[in-house]
Amino acid sequence: MLFSIVELGFQWWVTASLLVGFGKRDSSAGGSGSVIGVSILSELGILVGLLLFVIPGVVALVRWSMAVPIVLSERNGAMNALRESWYRTEGHFWPILGLLLIIYTPFLVLLMAVGALMPSTLVLTTSILVNAVVSLTLVAGWHAAVALLLASDPPMQPLEEVFA
Repeated sequence: MLFSIVELGFQWWVTASLLVGFGKRDSSAGGSGSVIGVSILSELGILVGLLLFVIPGVVALVRWSMAVPIVLSERNGAMNALRESWYRTEGHFWPILGLLLIIYTPFLVLLMAVGALMPSTLVLTTSILVNAVVSLTLVAGWHAAVALLLASDPPMQPLEEVFA
């Protein structure tokens, strides 16, 4: 539970910092309440989908992959961010799934290798290694979510660029 709370705060900070750096968010904007809401809703939906029929969980994971950056950049509520993420990912399921597989597959392989190869006497070492890998994988996923949001933005028209 403590790891989840720390992870959520760190996700908010990393995502908000990236969005500020790309000019998609004001550095003084809040949004932590909406991030909590969208995280709970999307994680529950993905978990239920994975538990019931793996495929709906994977679809939800892909289609809601941009929800947190949308909340932080557009100040949408949790439900609106999930809807907007679903809309923006329409027609791009396979490339997004490929990106997520590139990020998360090495993590899963490493976890299985650690579980199979580490002796049971090295519990603390194994725990530290697994948590480090989980953390690095999560940060890579958050960066990917911001990249997906930036890629999904409609291009500016030439006249808009003049006055931007």
